[in-house]
Amino acid sequence: MTPGTTPGELDHYNSQRTVNVVANVAGSDLGAAADAVDRAIAAAGAPPRGTLVATHGQIEQMRLTLRSLAEGLALAVLVIVLLLTANFQSLRDALSAIAMVPAVLAGVVVVLAATGSTFNVQSLMGAVMSIGVSIRERAPHDHVRSRSASCRRQRRDRDRHRRAWPAAADRDDRPRDDRRHDPGRARDR
Repeated sequence: MTPGTTPGELDHYNSQRTVNVVANVAGSDLGAAADAVDRAIAAAGAPPRGTLVATHGQIEQMRLTLRSLAEGLALAVLVIVLLLTANFQSLRDALSAIAMVPAVLAGVVVVLAATGSTFNVQSLMGAVMSIGVSIRERAPHDHVRSRSASCRRQRRDRDRHRRAWPAAADRDDRPRDDRRHDPGRARDR
């Protein structure tokens, strides 16, 4: 028999043996602590063959939440483009309204840097709300232009039809009572 060492406790995570390194964060935010942990892991070098280094706990949840919010932000922009395209009936008008998104995001970053705040869940929610407000402020002007373009298209199509079928446009074979209630006919008098 030879003397040796053995761990006093064996922990498992997903049926795999683990060695836990636990730390508390004081005087710093979780993002800075996560960066410090990542730097310490990188400085330790590559782990031995057959081992894996992973972070769990609040760092894992924070990264998952921020990734999900970033995906949600991208999805929100896509949905806004689709809704504006349907509303304006023009992809060009919708894209002109969406063109403000980079400026809004740049403004969010500038304000976060100026106030010394961190990029977190609350700031991402604020960014989504800022994008919504900027799109809402842009939308009424585009809607008026889109509506007038739609009216111009309708007039152009009506005039094209009248040029193609002049006899049909001038002839009115309806009974006399139907002509009296025709608002277009009342304007012509």
